[in-house]
Amino acid sequence: MSEPTNHQNTGSQGNQGQQGNVAGVNYGVQNTYIGGTTQQRQIDRDICRRMLDRQVQLSSNTVIGQVYGDRNLIDEDLFVNLALVKPKRSENPKHPQEIDPEKGSEFFTWQEVEKRFAYREFLEEVIRQRTEKCLAIIGEPGAGKTTLLQKLAFWLLQETDDLVVWVSLAELGSQPLGEYLEQKWLTEALRQSREEIKADWGNKFEGGAVWLLLDGLDEMSQTDLQGLKFRGWVTDARMIVTCRLNLWQGNPSQLQGFQTYLTQPFQDEQMQEFIRRWFRGLVAAGEDVQLAESLWSELQESGKERIKDLCRNPLRLTLLCSTWKVEDALPETMADLYEGFVESVYGWKETAFPVTEEEKEQLNAALGELAKASLEAETSRFRLTHRLVCKHLKKPKAAGSLFPLALRLGWLNEVGVAAENLREKVYGFYHATFQEYFAALAVADWDYFLPKDHCDRPVEGKRYRIFEKQWKQVILLWLGREDLGDEEKEAFIRALIKFEDGLTELEHHNGRGFYEYQSYFLAAAAINEFKTCSLVDEIVRQVVQWGLSEFDIQKPKWMTFRAAVEEGARKAIHETIRRLTITELSAIIDNCPDEDTRMQAMLILKKIDPKNAKVCPWNTIRISNGDKDTSRQASESPDKINTVNSQEIADLLEVIETSPSGYTRLDAVLLLEKIGQGNPQAISGLVKIMANTKSEDIRWMAAETLEKIGQGNRSAIANLQNIIANTESEDIRWRVAASLGRIDPGNCKAIAELVNVITTTEDEKTRMWAAQSLGEINPGNREAIAVLVKLIETTEDEDTRWRLALSLPKILTTPQQYAGVVTALKHNLSDGVDQNNFKRFHPSYNVLWNCAENLPYPEFYQAWHNPPTSPHSGEQTFASPLTWESLQHLPLYCLNADLLADETREREIALTVSELIWEITCPEEDPPEPATPAELRRHLKTLKRRNLLPHRAILLGSETVSTPTQPTPEAIAFCQKLTGVIAVAFLTDDPLEAPLKGFPPNQRNLISAIETWLGEI
Repeated sequence: MSEPTNHQNTGSQGNQGQQGNVAGVNYGVQNTYIGGTTQQRQIDRDICRRMLDRQVQLSSNTVIGQVYGDRNLIDEDLFVNLALVKPKRSENPKHPQEIDPEKGSEFFTWQEVEKRFAYREFLEEVIRQRTEKCLAIIGEPGAGKTTLLQKLAFWLLQETDDLVVWVSLAELGSQPLGEYLEQKWLTEALRQSREEIKADWGNKFEGGAVWLLLDGLDEMSQTDLQGLKFRGWVTDARMIVTCRLNLWQGNPSQLQGFQTYLTQPFQDEQMQEFIRRWFRGLVAAGEDVQLAESLWSELQESGKERIKDLCRNPLRLTLLCSTWKVEDALPETMADLYEGFVESVYGWKETAFPVTEEEKEQLNAALGELAKASLEAETSRFRLTHRLVCKHLKKPKAAGSLFPLALRLGWLNEVGVAAENLREKVYGFYHATFQEYFAALAVADWDYFLPKDHCDRPVEGKRYRIFEKQWKQVILLWLGREDLGDEEKEAFIRALIKFEDGLTELEHHNGRGFYEYQSYFLAAAAINEFKTCSLVDEIVRQVVQWGLSEFDIQKPKWMTFRAAVEEGARKAIHETIRRLTITELSAIIDNCPDEDTRMQAMLILKKIDPKNAKVCPWNTIRISNGDKDTSRQASESPDKINTVNSQEIADLLEVIETSPSGYTRLDAVLLLEKIGQGNPQAISGLVKIMANTKSEDIRWMAAETLEKIGQGNRSAIANLQNIIANTESEDIRWRVAASLGRIDPGNCKAIAELVNVITTTEDEKTRMWAAQSLGEINPGNREAIAVLVKLIETTEDEDTRWRLALSLPKILTTPQQYAGVVTALKHNLSDGVDQNNFKRFHPSYNVLWNCAENLPYPEFYQAWHNPPTSPHSGEQTFASPLTWESLQHLPLYCLNADLLADETREREIALTVSELIWEITCPEEDPPEPATPAELRRHLKTLKRRNLLPHRAILLGSETVSTPTQPTPEAIAFCQKLTGVIAVAFLTDDPLEAPLKGFPPNQRNLISAIETWLGEI
């Protein structure tokens, strides 16, 4: 990215006339820089640019860059605008009474597109206009998410006065984001700066003049994801996060509060433009045109639709271009594409780094085992520690080490240091997709993915990787390998479609269990890499039938079908063989007598083959008419909103509070969401409406609008807390608490109030909504899960049951919780329930489908067939016994207090605590040998100065966790003297005096109570 030239705008002066002002809030280009001179601004911008340049260097296309002169995909002469789409938001008013229970299954269908943005449109209408505070960019591997985020970063530094902070989330680990920024990013960025500059950065965060760009949510472990919470001063910043599509689809609640934008594959014109730009300047004049035209011509050939479709992905198109010669033929599969690139790398480097065939095979095999080992790990799958690399490639200076060769060739690159040990280097593959490719090369037999001796129950001691998201791409790449026999691949595909999961109670409903569907959907994607499979026609026809409510063109009939199955089938339709899918859908459009089914087939066909003659043109984006009571409509373009004034804000608030028309109120809400971001007048007005209105509908609308425009607003937080403290209305308190939790995640008062309402209210719907809100703002809260499970069992209200089915999966966070819900709800899928109470069966089915998507097959099977307690007991059977693993997401150190049992000697207590802490924080160092609390405090302060003590608390408990500890008076006295440096708590039934904290290990809301304590220290 080039520096701004003299004629480019780098500050506020060049943007006068492009902005309006309402109550101190700018629209258009935002000049939100808080304080500071022009010189100060330039210093800060230089700091951001230096840190960003370093990050780009770490994540750049190293292998290609070494061959093609350090080319970077964000360079102006190469970057091709990526398109994004915004999923359509529900058009129904949000109040629960306005949802038709008979159409509850529509909650589970995938959404249409609200709007498509070209890259420049996205910059102007979303980033420049600041229509949302928190954004998420979602896309498949290699879709250009990181490239787009880098491009946005430099644009923000060039076009606005704001500051930009880039964080690679894989580097974050379990450390809270705020601590990481304070202890690492800001420390490194400002190490040479004056103290006044450092202090000024805090003001910029508070003023909303900082963008946090968070790259790679999918590269965090499940444990680290559970601990990732945006709270405190961090929420003052604007955020953009990137994430892989499969993680977002599997757990959308992970990005709750973020407006989602999906990256779009290159269209034909974008592909052609990228190809043209790639070859320009690389070869002699004229030859670049010949290369570009020959490649594009090959992609246009009949029968090459699949590889062309594969190369709509920016990374794969880059690989194809980098290896293309005029005389080449196109690869048929993803594996062929990656294999060609790997061979080309060795060819490019042959002169500088000659490699024999034997060395090449050894390196590929070693990289494959390294890739497999890292994908097996629970944490840091894409960040490889120095120790792990040495284990598989040998130490760099060891005889026969392959480590230096992997670095020279660019397959591995240094990307930082380990969070748990700042002295240990961390490496990453050239790209995550190459890690998956090398892993596929290292798998000798499909038994690695699916045990060959499986019958209808889990094989003891075996993994079922076909159901684990991180292995899907590896499986597809394995099937594309040319060195594997067709018979072996055919046997694998057949095993997938014939898989039996042993959930026999489901057979009389659909003929298949949850995992049998998942296995079949994987087979549908897999045949795209193995098109000669004899089963392709059967598989494509089946998934199309499931995606269209079981319509069979050969035997015209319809069958009431589970919404979750239909949704899963529609995703599989987009992944399977395109040519066969088009044939099946065309036949249904021609022959199906049902108009709705034909329309659904056309919608799917339009996405797969937009120019197909059978697709009827229609606009999928609804432009709401609404009533004409307001002066403008919410659908107006952002540039027309720049003329907003304080009177208009007041008018919209009045419409929301007083209009008798629900459509008019909704129209006003949508417009206020666009123009009221951070506006003090709008925020305070909505708070007053929530406190004073008698209408539940109006309070609901005001609350949802406030949650969108008031994220992190200190005044809103204070006012909402004041309402909770002073109002007697139960309904107002829980709704205000829910809003408070969403605009200030982790707010202790919000969590405490929702727990209070859940345990004291006598109104079923209030309990349901309070529990749903508690789960959303405090995912994994066991009390919330207990209430939602119980209400699914007991409520007679259909609307409530459907809302529960939608909400419950979003708040589950651990395998234990998913397994507990399976145990608690499985009896709702019995034949008797299906026949006599289908309205309880259907929501339960969809909840358990989601559990199956997030729970390893053996664990689901165990919960289904061998529950620890009776699911009818009325107890919280969904909650497995508490383990240390269920506490790992909390920002504290869990220490085994059993080692201190009966210990009264101060020196022994000091040595034991020191060893336990150093074992976690500095495992490679010998622990110090303190004799007193004062000496241990000094050592802990040293750890803090070295940034090796990121957490602020210690929790001491029994190895079995649920067994209360009984610390000796001497141990208690010792720990009291540590609290000036680090907070200390015990899992004990004994009362403890402050500053120590005691938690009974078997209390119902233990995790919630610990989280509340952590939020207070």
